[in-house]
Amino acid sequence: MLDEQSGERKSAGNYKNIEMAKQGGGIFGGGEVQNNYANDTGGASRFFYCAKASKSERNRGCDGLEEKIMKQNFTGKTCIDNREGRVEHKRPNVKFKNTHPTIKPLALMKYLCTLTKTPTGGIVLDPFCGSGTTLMACKKLKRDYIGIDNNSEYCEIARRRVNAIPESFI
Repeated sequence: MLDEQSGERKSAGNYKNIEMAKQGGGIFGGGEVQNNYANDTGGASRFFYCAKASKSERNRGCDGLEEKIMKQNFTGKTCIDNREGRVEHKRPNVKFKNTHPTIKPLALMKYLCTLTKTPTGGIVLDPFCGSGTTLMACKKLKRDYIGIDNNSEYCEIARRRVNAIPESFI
C-alpha cells in the first residue's frame, strides 16, 4: 500500500566534497568515498516505517500514575562546542501518565523480537528499557526478559505496563 502511494523513486546520493574527501580532508582522512545507497530504486517501503504509539498504548497500565505535562521546550547544552541551545515545538503541551520521551510502538518491538529470532523460552536483555515496550513484547511472545534502566520513574512505568499484559494472554 505504501509503495502504491509513493510510486517508484530513485535516490540520488550525495557527492558533495568528494575531491576533498579523496585528498584526506574528510572526517577520517583519505580513502575513497563510497555511497552504497546512491541510485537505488523502489517504493517508500524500502525505508522502515512504523507509526508512533497511540496515547492509549502509551498510557497502558499507568492508571494509578499522575498525569504530567510533557516538556515541549528543551534547553541545555546541545552543541558539540557547549553553546546553549534551545529547540521549540509548536505543539501545545500534552498531558501523559507515561512521561518517557521515546516510546516505541508495541507492534514494532514484537516484530523486532521475532526478527532477532530469540527462541521461545529465550531471554531478551534490554539494558535501556525505558517505559518497557520491549518487555511487553517479550511477555506477549512468551520470551523471558530482563529490563534495566537508570531512571526509577521509568522503571515504575515499565513495571506497570508489563503487568498490564494479562496473564491469560501468555
